[in-house]
Amino acid sequence: MNIRPYWGYVASADAGGVDLLRHPLVVAPGGSSLAINVVLRDDFAKLDGSVEGPSPPASNAGTSTGGGRVTSYSGTAAPLPGLFVFCVPLPDSTGRFTETQAAPDGSFQVQQLPPGAYRILAFDRRQELEYENPEAMRAYEGKGPVIRLAPGQTEHVRVSLISSTE
Repeated sequence: MNIRPYWGYVASADAGGVDLLRHPLVVAPGGSSLAINVVLRDDFAKLDGSVEGPSPPASNAGTSTGGGRVTSYSGTAAPLPGLFVFCVPLPDSTGRFTETQAAPDGSFQVQQLPPGAYRILAFDRRQELEYENPEAMRAYEGKGPVIRLAPGQTEHVRVSLISSTE
């Protein structure tokens, strides 16, 4: 079931004991109608973070954290190319798939993230992730931090860039 409220997020949806966020509602021909119970909430979690990427060419100044990684640029340094950050809900999580684009310095924020457990992934270009396919998502195990967000919580995270050539 895909419910997209104008404001808030779906905390739960069920009918006849079936969790509609994880299982389809099956109604037999001529079956009786069931009440569908939907609970909406507006106590979103927030996520701020930074993407760590490969070092820029030697001619560009930057702030290095060692190990050939750069977390931010200063002065006249060239910005990181387009960075896309994905919040991928873990199986059985109440979270919702969310994507955002990081700022040129690698920083990003997600202000309205439903509570739940997520793997955070950052790429150097937009991806078409089959986030509902566990087999397809196995390729990303260990590639980004896993966070668990409670209602109203703000979490800070650092994410390593996944190159499109990986």
